[in-house]
Amino acid sequence: LAAETLSLCDGLENSIHIRDIIRRMIVGRLDIPIIGVVDNLSVSEAIQSSTNVADKRLRREIGAIREMIAAGDVQKVYWVPGRNQLADVLTKRGVDGSSLLKILQTGSFDFDIIQNF
Repeated sequence: LAAETLSLCDGLENSIHIRDIIRRMIVGRLDIPIIGVVDNLSVSEAIQSSTNVADKRLRREIGAIREMIAAGDVQKVYWVPGRNQLADVLTKRGVDGSSLLKILQTGSFDFDIIQNF
């Protein structure tokens, strides 16, 4: 739970920063939604729950993610089963990378993959 939560929080913070840089470079307010995708159900449940997590070190990170969502900086955090996690190809051996390759080649992501869970 700890590693996934810390990585998610860091990734969301970096995404917000990059979005802000892009907005400054482009005249007008450009709508760039930010979503999080995790394959750890406990992280997703901790974010959606009003109950604090048992690990006191993670409460700050979970709280920060909740604040990003409440402030509208992050649209939503989705849970997907591990078999649909695109990033696994970057960290695990033997994972099929065709889905990630297709996204990189087309520049398009099918949100139905994550919204159906």
